[in-house]
Amino acid sequence: MDPVFAALRVDVERSRRRLPADLAGLADVVWNLAWVWIRGAAALFRDIDAGIWEASGHNPRAVLDRSRPSRLAELAADPEFLARAHAVEARLRAYLASPVSEPGERFRERCGGRPVAYFSAEFGIHESLPIYAGGLGVLAGDHLKSA
Repeated sequence: MDPVFAALRVDVERSRRRLPADLAGLADVVWNLAWVWIRGAAALFRDIDAGIWEASGHNPRAVLDRSRPSRLAELAADPEFLARAHAVEARLRAYLASPVSEPGERFRERCGGRPVAYFSAEFGIHESLPIYAGGLGVLAGDHLKSA
């Protein structure tokens, strides 16, 4: 297994262990940047703890890491919140399992199936990930998200 991927799995599992069993799938969501564009994900994390959400610059990993265990247990017992959480988890699984688009498949064929790299010094993916300075970084982030 790739060492970077192995280290990431350790972090995901650490987050899973901190959460009540019914919310453990949220660890997969926060460690995948797709939460930025998955419908309902940002609102879900904001609703866990609005104060942490604001203080962290809208960072869902910070919300899960800093939320009180009693608050997480309260949410794990709330059927409405659980339904929303499970819907976000299902959207992530569906997104990850979805086939490559037709244009993407044609591009892959033109490249002989080889991977394609997009290098940039900055990617504006989300405000909670301050790895961009301006318009070109936001454009690079938009390219990344659309890919």
